[in-house]
Amino acid sequence: MKSRALFGQVALLTLVTALFVTPYLYIHGTNIVTHTYAFGSRQFWLALSPYADPKGAGDWFKYSPFFAWAYSPFAAMKNTHQAVSWGIFNMFCFWWGISLWFPWKNLSSKGMWLAFLFCSMEADGSFRYQQMNAALVGLSLVGLYWFKEEKWTLSGFILALVTNVKILPALFLLGLLYPLRKKYVWGIGLGVLVCLVVPIWVWGWKLTWLYHQDWYGLLRRDTQTDGILDVATVLKKLGLSHSKMWVLYPLAAFSGILFLGQRVVQKIGRAHV
Repeated sequence: MKSRALFGQVALLTLVTALFVTPYLYIHGTNIVTHTYAFGSRQFWLALSPYADPKGAGDWFKYSPFFAWAYSPFAAMKNTHQAVSWGIFNMFCFWWGISLWFPWKNLSSKGMWLAFLFCSMEADGSFRYQQMNAALVGLSLVGLYWFKEEKWTLSGFILALVTNVKILPALFLLGLLYPLRKKYVWGIGLGVLVCLVVPIWVWGWKLTWLYHQDWYGLLRRDTQTDGILDVATVLKKLGLSHSKMWVLYPLAAFSGILFLGQRVVQKIGRAHV
């Protein structure tokens, strides 16, 4: 997709989305989600742990030290401006990723337009609730598209950044390691380096290490908390918690084998073309 056409599509979709969402953001301002991000950012610049008890300033900050730094421009704004600016940033990232995979010239069938509409509906909740999910989805799609286009270094770099912010994109980051491509690995290494250099530049080695330990401990504690929508939680709600090991682990193993098997088949197919 040509750069001019891509930018036009992303800009127009962002503008249309903003017309529907930003009035809500302007009226209501920031919420507990953006308060949490801002708390982590303020702690970052005070050389205090972003993972400390927020004591009513938001929820527990569960993101990387790098994200605490990256959110700083938004945290410095007034509540209303922060909510609107953060929303527009998420809209742009989301539509950037979607537009790379779904350029309008390829939306020839009703089914494709319907899928495009469902993408819009799904993102609306994330925009209004001021979550980062829309931006992460969009940037992950950008990384996957660059991988498809054999821009290995750029793909590894952006997937490393989004994985550092929230660990779910690690499924793509690690899944694309096979077959091994040196430029992709270099991109990942560069992304990881950036995410480490930033907090080291502000805090130094010792505090950076301690705060990454705090982050890991918080994530580990969070995964053991009830209420997360996963297979184990569903089984527990159904009174089948004892079946966890017979369902969760085989399901994870099967998914991994299926993903890797597909990559092997694709490689064999390309070798015979």
